Amino acid sequence: RDVAPSRGLGDVYKRQTLKGSLFMKNYYSVLNECAVKNQVLFAGSTFAHDFPINELMQDFDVDARVYNRSEKGAKLADARGFVMEQAEALEPSKIFLCFGDEDIKAEGFLAGEFSYEYKELVSDIKKKFPDCQIYILPVMADGAEEADNALKNICGDIAEFIPLSAEAKHDAGKIFRELKTFLHGRNVIFGQAWN
Repeated sequence: RDVAPSRGLGDVYKRQTLKGSLFMKNYYSVLNECAVKNQVLFAGSTFAHDFPINELMQDFDVDARVYNRSEKGAKLADARGFVMEQAEALEPSKIFLCFGDEDIKAEGFLAGEFSYEYKELVSDIKKKFPDCQIYILPVMADGAEEADNALKNICGDIAEFIPLSAEAKHDAGKIFRELKTFLHGRNVIFGQAWN
């Protein structure tokens, strides 16, 4: 029987390298070629990019595969096409969105405009992937209460806002504990919820 030769990540890197360096978009394209579809996409800006989700998953025994496709410094309006591109490549069953930490720093930031852009992104995702569960995390920045309230209001039937406790916003372990029940690919038994 004929079996297609497996491609290692090294082979993929060799094909995708541009003059010896990879830009983030190409880097994610390389990783997406090796990714398993129908898993979890974690997308956001600087906070999400730096969040040690894969390390925490190992520490807390989460069985889902999470692909972090976040861009450092990204603002929501600029990242919309990028997020859709990642979603189309990964075909996730769940998407966690974590934007706003860069947007809120901009002069003239308006929570209403920000939430409108978020709703447009979530609507685009839902149109393309109607069965995908979409979760919106709060804006991971101080002074984001107005933006968080606006995000809660847009969710409705198309997404779920995950409120994090005030003390969790500055502690990766606490954030992960609050997120992990949403990450599990199977039913969570009582003991796992507290690990």
